[in-house]
Amino acid sequence: MRKSTKTMVTLGMAAALVLTGFANVSAAKKEGKDTAKEQPAAAQEQTALKAKATCTAAGKINVSFSGAVEWSEDAAAALIDEEQKEITVSIAKKANRSVVVKGSGMVKGKPYTLSISGVKAKGAAEFGTVTAAFKAKKLKSSCKAKKISKKVAVKSKNTIIVKCKGQVQTKDVTVEVLDEADNRYDAAVTGKSKGNIKVKVSGLKKGKTYTITINGVKTKKETNYASIRTTFATKK
Repeated sequence: MRKSTKTMVTLGMAAALVLTGFANVSAAKKEGKDTAKEQPAAAQEQTALKAKATCTAAGKINVSFSGAVEWSEDAAAALIDEEQKEITVSIAKKANRSVVVKGSGMVKGKPYTLSISGVKAKGAAEFGTVTAAFKAKKLKSSCKAKKISKKVAVKSKNTIIVKCKGQVQTKDVTVEVLDEADNRYDAAVTGKSKGNIKVKVSGLKKGKTYTITINGVKTKKETNYASIRTTFATKK
């Protein structure tokens, strides 16, 4: 009887060891499957998000990403030129693989670096910043600016006529006026006729030189819209 009881105890322990072994193997397999499921997400996080930017003559910067992205609520854009000077830009339209940025004051043929913050690859853990370099569109036609106001007062609204070669056409036109210290002045295109573009600027001072840049303009002979940039001086 004692031998029988001892045998049963021994068999019970053996069975328990076998069950424990199966449980450990099952747990290991499950853990392996869970790890395998997590690997694609981890690999996605390690893949750097890339961006390609192209600039239109109208001052739009079209950015395409290397994959699907997600956006944070405080996503923003920043633009600097080759001298590390910042140029005002803003995000106009966001999509799951691209973004459109609007700006003004870019100079034809000059290189720029655009930074987009608050974006991440879809499924990644944290939002970050993506950069892309590009060159502004070149201008084929030349132009000159002429100050037509007889009086120039600091608080008055002044009119500038930009004369181009041939009949002028505009698309998503923007304008920027800077003084010699790169201070920006409020300016807007108010009309165009034949080869002239009419611009109103506020805050100009007497006897000073200014630079005006108009984006999104072309003559009838040209195919692509471009930017024109010139200087003018107010009367003393």
